[in-house]
Amino acid sequence: RADDDPNTIRVDRAALLEFIQLRMRAFDDADAQARLASFSPEALADVVSAYVREEALYRSAQALGLGVDDYVIKQRLVQKMEYMAEGMAGEPAIPSDTVLCDFYQRHQEEYIEPAQISFTHVFFSASRHGEEKAAELAADALIELNLRHVPLTGATGFGERFPYQVNYVERTRDDVAGHFGPEMTDGLFKLEPNGGQWHGVYTSSFGKHLVLLTKSVSARVPEFTEVRSQVLQDFRAEQLREHKAGFIKRIIGEYRIDLDADLQPAAAP
Repeated sequence: RADDDPNTIRVDRAALLEFIQLRMRAFDDADAQARLASFSPEALADVVSAYVREEALYRSAQALGLGVDDYVIKQRLVQKMEYMAEGMAGEPAIPSDTVLCDFYQRHQEEYIEPAQISFTHVFFSASRHGEEKAAELAADALIELNLRHVPLTGATGFGERFPYQVNYVERTRDDVAGHFGPEMTDGLFKLEPNGGQWHGVYTSSFGKHLVLLTKSVSARVPEFTEVRSQVLQDFRAEQLREHKAGFIKRIIGEYRIDLDADLQPAAAP
């Protein structure tokens, strides 16, 4: 039979369906069958050609023993089993809002909206003036900015060009710290908008800064209804992880582990 001939590559519907599913990394038979049925003659020929090419190279590699003790191939096979574990989970049932609410309560910290601030700043370069002179320039400018009640739009008329932005809108602590450093960021997040008052002098790794805070929003925990779609997505992702972990645990359970004595964990004293 041709099936028993190692030099014959049989291309049938079952082989192509499996090939399509592995390429898509999705193991839904109905979806794979629908895709195969939708192929034009040209597309079908391309799929057949790709299958034959892969099978021929695979068999030749096996004949040459290239897969023996090859860690890369071992990892590929492990990944294939993991994809199978994910595909065998099937379409998850739609959970009730009660189930989702319980999931939300257990993972509430993951949905906290971080504090944000909006501000503009005036910058004086330490590399250009030195730390002491930059601080003096900033202190003098702070007096002028507040005496003249300079608004946000007037910031560009003072100081020097900063390597990043002049205006920062609705930025989180991590965003701000990435440009100004943790010490200055801590100071800015303690501020409250105060009728157009400028604050400073603040120090970053670049130099000295004067800041006009325009908006401050505290961290908050959103209501379940605000993030329901994200909660549903996260719930399903957790279900998939649990299914995959259970599948792999069952496979491992089919083997007896023979651990050398010198690798045994030490007994508790």
